[in-house]
Amino acid sequence: MAKKTASRKNNNRGHHQTAHKAPPKPKVKTSILLVLRDQDATTKLLEAVLDASNGKRMLSRLARTCKAFCAPALNILWRELDSLVPIIGLFPNNIMRKAHKPGFGLIKAPESEDWAAVVKYSDRVRRITYNEATNNLATVFPLLENRPHHYILPNLEELTWKAQTASGLERASMFLNPTLKVINLQIESQLPQFSHFLADVATRTKLAGFSFMSPTFIPDNFTHLLRNQKGLEKVELVAPGALGADIGRWSAKLPKLKSLQLDLTGRSPAAVEGFFDKVEETGIDTPSSINSHDSGIFSNEDEFDFSEFRKSAIRLTDDDSYYGNGRRDAGPFSHLRRLQLTGDVSNINVFLEHLPCTLTHLDLAIEDPPERADWCDFCNLISEKFGETLQSLRITATSRSVIKGETSNLPLPLQYLVYLPELLRLDIDLPESVIFTPTDLERLGYACPKLEVLRLCPLARFQNNSPRISLEALGWLTRGCRNLQTLHINVDAQPGSIPILQNQSLSSASLQRIHFSNSWIADPLQVSVLLSHLAPNLESIKWFQDKNRPNYNEIHDNHWQKVSDTLPHLQMMRNIERSFIAHGPPPIQRVLLEKSIDATVEKLNIGVQVRPRTDSAMVQATPSLVNRDVDATVERRSMCIDATPERQDIGVGASVSHAEVSIEAKPVTISVSTAIDTSVFQTMEVTERPEEKERGVRMQKPFLRPVFAIFSSLYRILILYPLSFPARLVNAIFGNFRRKKPQNEVDAISPSNDVSMETIRVSH
Repeated sequence: MAKKTASRKNNNRGHHQTAHKAPPKPKVKTSILLVLRDQDATTKLLEAVLDASNGKRMLSRLARTCKAFCAPALNILWRELDSLVPIIGLFPNNIMRKAHKPGFGLIKAPESEDWAAVVKYSDRVRRITYNEATNNLATVFPLLENRPHHYILPNLEELTWKAQTASGLERASMFLNPTLKVINLQIESQLPQFSHFLADVATRTKLAGFSFMSPTFIPDNFTHLLRNQKGLEKVELVAPGALGADIGRWSAKLPKLKSLQLDLTGRSPAAVEGFFDKVEETGIDTPSSINSHDSGIFSNEDEFDFSEFRKSAIRLTDDDSYYGNGRRDAGPFSHLRRLQLTGDVSNINVFLEHLPCTLTHLDLAIEDPPERADWCDFCNLISEKFGETLQSLRITATSRSVIKGETSNLPLPLQYLVYLPELLRLDIDLPESVIFTPTDLERLGYACPKLEVLRLCPLARFQNNSPRISLEALGWLTRGCRNLQTLHINVDAQPGSIPILQNQSLSSASLQRIHFSNSWIADPLQVSVLLSHLAPNLESIKWFQDKNRPNYNEIHDNHWQKVSDTLPHLQMMRNIERSFIAHGPPPIQRVLLEKSIDATVEKLNIGVQVRPRTDSAMVQATPSLVNRDVDATVERRSMCIDATPERQDIGVGASVSHAEVSIEAKPVTISVSTAIDTSVFQTMEVTERPEEKERGVRMQKPFLRPVFAIFSSLYRILILYPLSFPARLVNAIFGNFRRKKPQNEVDAISPSNDVSMETIRVSH
C-alpha cells in the first residue's frame, strides 16, 4: 500500500507540474506508437530481436513487460516449434510424470479444463517438427484422443515429420489440418502403410509444398496418389526412384511449380536423361499453340506464320498467361524458377541441358573436388542457358565430400564464367576447392556486374601457404561490381601501392560488410589505409576470433583488431577531405579599387629570314658482276662382260647289280615207321633287281623248273609206298646235294607238324 500511495503522489506531482509548464515534445513516444501500429514493422523489429543472441529470452521479457509487445512477441515465440515438448508443457503439473519436465510424458489423459492453456497458445503455432528417434512422447499420443477440438494445432501451416515405424507415421494424421500447406516427410525404413498415409494426405489437404526424403524407393503409385495436388509450388524428392519418367512428367505438368529439389547422387547419365523421357509429351508444339508455326493444314509448301495473330489476340483479351517477351506461360516447368540438385557435376550438367525452362535461383551440392572438364562445361552451360535470368548461385559440398582433419587445398577456377549480368548473389563453400586467384576476381568483376553478395569459401584454413588473393586484388571487384555490399573472402593483406591508392575508380561506395575469415595480415596501419580507400563506407569488418578453431593464429587476430579500431578514424578523415573537394574553397571577397592603366599597345616589326639548306648527294650503286665457268662434262666408262654360259659333262655309272639265290628243298623225315613226312614244295619267285620290282616285273629261274618236276614225281611215288624205306633211300641219295643257306634266305618250314612250302619273295 505504501508503494501504491507513493506512486500516486508521484503521479499527482507530475500532473501538478505539467499544469504550470509547457508539455514536452512527444517525439519518442509518437515514433514508438507508429511502429506498434504498423504490424509489419513490429514483426520485422521482433524478428531482428529473435535473431540476436539470447533472442528468445529477450522476446519473453518483452511479452511480460509491455502489453503492446505481448501479443506480437508471443506470436513469434510460438510460431515455430522444434518438438511437441512445449505443447505438452502447457498441461498442469499434476498430470505429468515429473513436474516441470514435460519430456517424460503424462500420467493420465487430460480433462477438459486441462486444455485451457493448450488452446490459448496452440493457435499461434504455424510450424512444428517431430522426430520419432529423439522425442520420447510415444505414450502421450493415445492420451490426446479425447481433446476438446478436432485439431490440436488448428492454424498449423507446415509439418515436418520424421518417422521410423508404422505407428510413428500414423501419429501424423492428428496434425493433418485443412490449413496445412507444406508437409515434409522423412521415412527411415520401408513402410507398407506409406501409400495409405499418402492417400489420406492427398484427400484431406491442399498442399503448396511437399518434401519426401527416404533411403527406400518411392511407391509405384506415387504420381497417381498426388494427381489432384495441382497447387504444389515446391517439390523435394530425395529418394531412389525420384528420377523416373512418370515423376518427371508429373512434375512437369504442375502448373504452379516454382521450386524443385532432386538427388542425382550415384545415378548414371542415362538415368538422369530418363527423367525427361516423357516430359516432351507435355509440350505446346500443337497447331493451336502460340509458339507454333503450324496452321493446322498439311502442306508441303511454305506456310504463313499465324503465331503473331494469336499473340495479338491474347494481348487484346488481356490473358494473364502471356508474358511481355512473347512467350506464353505454358509447357513443361513453365513456372520453375528455383532448382536444387545434389550429385556429381557431370550429372548436373546433363540435367540442366535437358531442362526446358529458365532459372533464377540455382542451389547445388556437388562432390568436391569436381573434374576440371565437368566444371568448365558447367560454367559455360549456366552462362549460355541461364545467364540472362540467373540471380543467385549457391555451390556447397555433399556430405560425402566433407573431409575431417587436414584437407588438401585445390584451385577452383572461375575464368570459365562467360557473362551473368543478372547475378546478385554468389556463394561457394567447398572443403577442398578453396584456392582463388586475382584472375578469378577479375573475371567476376567482368562477368557479374550486378553482384551484391559474394562468399568464396569463408571457412577455408591456410596453415603453410598464405591465400593467393591480396588485398589490392579486391580492386577488381570494387571496380567491376559497383553494387557489391557483402564480401566473405580470405586474403593476404599487404600494404597498398601508390598507383592503387591514386586510382579513384577502385573505391566502392556500396561495400558495407567484409568478413575476412582466416585472412593473413602483416601491417595493420597500412591495411587500414588501403581499406579506407577501397571501401570508404565500410560499416562492419569481421574475422574468426575463436581460439579453439584449427590453425588459429593470435598474431593475425590482434592485427585485425587494430584494423577494426583505426579504420573508422581514417574513414572520418577521408570523408572530411572529400567534403572539401565537393564544396570547393570558400568564396573570395572582391575589393573594388579605382586605378588607371595605360593600355597603349606597343608594336614591333620583326623580320625572320628563313632559307632552307639543301645538300646534294650522289650514291653510286653499280652492281658487282662475277663470271664463273662450270665444267659439266659427263664422265663415261666402257666395261665388257663375259656372258658365255658354262657347260659341264657329267657321267653316271648305271651298272646293274645281280644276285643269285639258291633254295634247299629237303624233305623232313619222321621217325615213326607208319607215317611218312611229306613236304610241300612251292615255287620261289626271286626278285633280282630293285628297279624291276618297282616296275612290277618278276623273273623266275628257268633252270629250276625240271628240278621241281623231278621232286614232284618222286613225291608222288613215295606216297604210294607206305613203308619208310623208300623215303630213307631218297634221302640218302639227294642229301648230298644240300648246301648252306645264305644270310638272306628265309626258312620256309612251317612250325606245325604238316610241312608246307610258301612262296617267298626276296628283294635285294
